[in-house]
Amino acid sequence: MSSDADGPYGPSLVPYEAKPGELVSEPLQPPQPAKAWNGPEHFAQSQRWIAYWLLGVLSASVVIPWIALFCNMPLPKVQELTTMTFAPIVGLVGAVTGFYFGERNAERRRMQEPTKRR
Repeated sequence: MSSDADGPYGPSLVPYEAKPGELVSEPLQPPQPAKAWNGPEHFAQSQRWIAYWLLGVLSASVVIPWIALFCNMPLPKVQELTTMTFAPIVGLVGAVTGFYFGERNAERRRMQEPTKRR
């Protein structure tokens, strides 16, 4: 039998010191208060991340055919791959960009309009 002070699971009041290389979990912390919901901020952040991802996909669709050509992939295959993928991606990026700038213009107009009272 081992004594109570031998390990971290015993009822000992002696603090347990971890040996080098041993993993010990941290004590639980109380829950942190959540930030209040801010709809416009969340919407703007979501738009930003979608735009970043689509620009990344568009960049990859431009770079990958060049890499394929340098890896001696036949030109007709590269051209077929580019034709199938590039046009839909450009369409998506164009739609997101148009929506983003259209939303910004609408927001500017709302801010510039005098408040109308009934």
